[in-house]
Amino acid sequence: MWRRVKRSFGISAPKLSVRPHIPWYLRWSMTVPFVLAALGLAWWAYGSGLELAGFHRGQTQQELAQLHEQAARLSAENAQLNNQVAQYERQIKIEQASNQETAKQLKNLSDENLRLQEDLAFFQNLTATRGKAGELGVHRLRLERDKIPGE
Repeated sequence: MWRRVKRSFGISAPKLSVRPHIPWYLRWSMTVPFVLAALGLAWWAYGSGLELAGFHRGQTQQELAQLHEQAARLSAENAQLNNQVAQYERQIKIEQASNQETAKQLKNLSDENLRLQEDLAFFQNLTATRGKAGELGVHRLRLERDKIPGE
């Protein structure tokens, strides 16, 4: 116990500082201007750093607005071009269908023309062989490749 007393009041006692009492509002009124000055200095340093780096807020906002406008214009142009592509694709499909129909008609007409030519040749041979008696003639002989008779 004696040691405690020696420690509290002797040479090894902790140092004490006596300060005059200052009300809290006076302390805050002295501290706030320094804090505000430090914040202002930080804000100024940030702005100066941006300026030195070449970043200008007004110019950036203007460029951003231009880019938004350009993106909207390009989107509208893209939609218009997509509509044109769809229209051209429809026209191509219509033309392909009409070409197929024309090809079918051409094939049918070609087959009909061939059949009519064969009939014409048959009738011409009938009239040509009437004058000659006793002759044997072969009419409408047709050779087809890779076909077996009777199929």
